[in-house]
Amino acid sequence: MLRDPFTGDIELDAVIRIGTITTIICIFAMLGSISEGENWYYPYESLFDLAVKYSTVTIASFMVIIMAYWWYEQFRGGYF
Repeated sequence: MLRDPFTGDIELDAVIRIGTITTIICIFAMLGSISEGENWYYPYESLFDLAVKYSTVTIASFMVIIMAYWWYEQFRGGYF
């Protein structure tokens, strides 16, 4: 994922790729809301409102994602 399997360091190309894809998705979301006559921050405001409304699910999801990523990194190259 984000670690180089040979050196164990953070792989800069993967970080740049994920950042680029995230930026492109955010730009499309902003352009879509602007074309509908809403404010440019409407998608982010809606996402924040959902995260606050379902805060228990949001916190539990982040905990599971972080644990899954940690286990993936631990067992990808064998036990450390």
